[in-house]
Amino acid sequence: MSMIPGELSVLKRFEDVLRAPPNSIEPFKQLLDELNPIVIKTAQDQQYQALLASSLDMWKQLRDIVSTCNFSDAMTHDEEYHFWYLRCTRGIMLLIRNISVANHDLPQQVLIQNAIIRMFNTLTTHSNTHSDMEQALFIASLTALHNVTKVSVIFDKTMIDPLVTFLEYPIGNVSLTFDLVFPYVLLFENLLKNEEFLYYLFRHESKNRILFDFVIEEVAKNNSHMFEYLEQTKKSDEVADNISHEDDSAENDELSGMELALLRCFRKIISHESFAPYLLELQMSSPSIFFKFLKIAQIISTSIENWDKYELTGIMTWCFTIFEKASKDTIEYFATGEDDIRVAEPLHQNLTMTLDIMSSLSRYEHVQKYINSYDGLAKLIELLGALQTNLIRINFLKDASGSVKNLKVSDSMGNKVVDQAKLDSRVDYATFHIMATNFPECKLLLIETLANICYKKKEMQDQIRTLHGLELVLSNCVIDDNDPFIKERSIVCIKFLLDGNEENQKFVASMEAKKAVDDETLSQAGYEVDIGKDGGVKLQPKKST
Repeated sequence: MSMIPGELSVLKRFEDVLRAPPNSIEPFKQLLDELNPIVIKTAQDQQYQALLASSLDMWKQLRDIVSTCNFSDAMTHDEEYHFWYLRCTRGIMLLIRNISVANHDLPQQVLIQNAIIRMFNTLTTHSNTHSDMEQALFIASLTALHNVTKVSVIFDKTMIDPLVTFLEYPIGNVSLTFDLVFPYVLLFENLLKNEEFLYYLFRHESKNRILFDFVIEEVAKNNSHMFEYLEQTKKSDEVADNISHEDDSAENDELSGMELALLRCFRKIISHESFAPYLLELQMSSPSIFFKFLKIAQIISTSIENWDKYELTGIMTWCFTIFEKASKDTIEYFATGEDDIRVAEPLHQNLTMTLDIMSSLSRYEHVQKYINSYDGLAKLIELLGALQTNLIRINFLKDASGSVKNLKVSDSMGNKVVDQAKLDSRVDYATFHIMATNFPECKLLLIETLANICYKKKEMQDQIRTLHGLELVLSNCVIDDNDPFIKERSIVCIKFLLDGNEENQKFVASMEAKKAVDDETLSQAGYEVDIGKDGGVKLQPKKST
């Protein structure tokens, strides 16, 4: 026997009135007078909240009310009538929101989440006013659904169309206030925890409207400085793990609650197995959307510290595929012998973004194995060789104030470049801006990735030598403003390549004997040349002074 007959009686009257709308608004007002104290008490009294939430009869009754809303009749009346009918419906949503905090299983057991989605969609087929009360009902529905799905999400693939329709409601129709956007993002985060939801969303015809038009272009761009912040700080999500979903406080120097929720959403999106085919299809069909998504994926991938193996596999599936094609196309581009900014710019963007991701994630052994399983080491070194041959080395000459006044340009062999046409196609002399045709920062990121892969791994050290990567890295132990700090990164890479590897040490020693290696480079890598009594040249760890 139910312990809450009074509350159930009130709700039964709600069901009757909402199913068969009366001729006047008075019954709505009377019902709200009865419901209001129940809603208030469930917000203030945890024991009472738990009592109602533990009743299966309560949840069945609430589901039945939501399922029987008769908007087709109610919306034939005037605006005031609409207001009171929707206000009654919103009151039920608020009660669901309050008591679902104490119980997540029973509401999903009776599939109340499906009933809420269908209810609101039915309303929108009979109303195109987007009135304040209609938007308030949508917000109440969002918060109720968020609470119901907070612990787990029971997703029925037959509900993907109604769910997408529900999620599309605010697109281009309503004022995107914080009160709407924040619960929307929190609900979206809950839904993303269900792998099947993402699987079917990525295959839905409205995927771009939700993922790009709304979540990125409207929500993230207009309600967040997350991407700019992460790009500047490479902030770890270890902070996010310590802040609750409900923390919506925003400080100038840290991410707000909504931004952290968005961060978790994008983490789920870019690491899901279905993101790779989605992103690769965008590359062909919508290049502008593709580049924006790739930029976001780059920022998220390089800003989070603790990825698991499944997430890393999901990321590398699209990242390495994009890199592989961009690398092949770049090598073919250089083979033409002609500079073309229209071709070089997208290639450069694809390379810098994917290489930045790989240089960051290659600290994980799982990613190193992934790269090796696709013959990635050879592809990285092949690209490095092509860049080494075709790029010009740039050194900015600055005055005492640090302003660039001129520049010095040489080829990979150190010879001065005098081809003015090539110089004009690689550097904007008016601003001293290096153009995409010289692929700035690509060699730097390649060498950082090689350093991660070969660290404490003799097999990788040997492979880099046999693939002629060792001499390529040695050749970049110079200052080059096309790749800032490439000298320092190359020296670190050389140090890792020589560590515990006698064959690599012999190889470098032989090059040093031919004066192909700068003694200062070896010294900075922690080695020095030793000439034996037999005249043989070898490397040995630098003696401390």
